[in-house]
Amino acid sequence: MADSKSLAKAMTTIAGAAIKAKSPFLGSALMGKRDVADGLLKLVDRKFLTNLNLGELENATVESLLKDPKFDEIQQAISNALRLAQLDSAGGLSDPTLGKKMFNWLLTAMGCDGKLERPNASNAKDLPDGAKGLPTFEYQYHFQSVPTAAFDTREAIVRCFINWQAVCGAKFSETKDPDKANVLVKIESIDGRGNTLADAHIGPSDGFQLELRIDDSEVWDTEHKFEAAICHEIGHLIGLQHTSTPGQLMNSTVGTAAKPQTEDIERAQQKWGKSRFMKKKKKKKRR
Repeated sequence: MADSKSLAKAMTTIAGAAIKAKSPFLGSALMGKRDVADGLLKLVDRKFLTNLNLGELENATVESLLKDPKFDEIQQAISNALRLAQLDSAGGLSDPTLGKKMFNWLLTAMGCDGKLERPNASNAKDLPDGAKGLPTFEYQYHFQSVPTAAFDTREAIVRCFINWQAVCGAKFSETKDPDKANVLVKIESIDGRGNTLADAHIGPSDGFQLELRIDDSEVWDTEHKFEAAICHEIGHLIGLQHTSTPGQLMNSTVGTAAKPQTEDIERAQQKWGKSRFMKKKKKKKRR
């Protein structure tokens, strides 16, 4: 397929045909054409669906595809791709069809090797399209629950948001109203003590609520360890993936860094610009 626009068009055509034909890979939870197309695109993005000759679909219509004998092959290829996705979910998916659970799993990018379904939040606040090509999206986080420790974990989380706001143009504020929040902070069972400390969606939001989950099995014996984990997850919320560079906050392994480091800051500023709180260097006057 020549470009992403052509790929999206082909997947929309397949989605329309699949809905009309009530394709088996859709399961019982039939969704709208756009949702099905988005799910199919993610199957391609994640390399589950690789054996379609998409070039042949560039000029296809829903009607022509329904009459094409190759449509049966396309449906089978998608079913096989969904089975691969089910296996990849490591037990997180029981049904290899493009139902709600699979759809959410495919559309959600998670940091720290976690799996987290996209929550349903139609009221999530989203402010896209910033000046000079930079996002002006404001993160409004809501505390649903926080872990118990010898220190104030809620205050520590707020500090982590402030640490990112101090070095890049992303904006954060707390809201008491969960319906206005585009980030929910909560404790939840993830994978037991000593494994994944926390996880978060990779943002920014696209009209839905992001989550920052903290494993309820963890024992937070030091404030430094807690802030290192939370600050790392906030890095995912603002759109940063892991780095292999040692010593950086966004390294996949929690290290000594509890605040954004040089590379972390550079990557964040590439997405968000510089922080409005950063001090500007004064130019020396010539004598």
